Amino acid sequence: MKAWVSKTGETKPSLRKRAMSFVRAVTGSKTTEAVFAERMRICSQCPHLRQSDGKLYCGACGCGQWRLAELSKKLRFANLECPKGKWSTDNG
Repeated sequence: MKAWVSKTGETKPSLRKRAMSFVRAVTGSKTTEAVFAERMRICSQCPHLRQSDGKLYCGACGCGQWRLAELSKKLRFANLECPKGKWSTDNG
């Protein structure tokens, strides 16, 4: 599956890839507080970070702005990885 390009020219993962990542994440384990804090630190410095109504979202992953896409929830899923390669899964 090919990635798609947004109006701003950013390449985002295909719908299939995003759906597969979501299913793996929500059916898997949660990460530790230390890993969550490190992911949040990395994301807070990323140019793709988006904020809406006081909530933080990833602008690179293509998830949009909905409840499970909030970084305060999303970064707790151990099986997720940053779409820009800044952090990987936490399977340990």
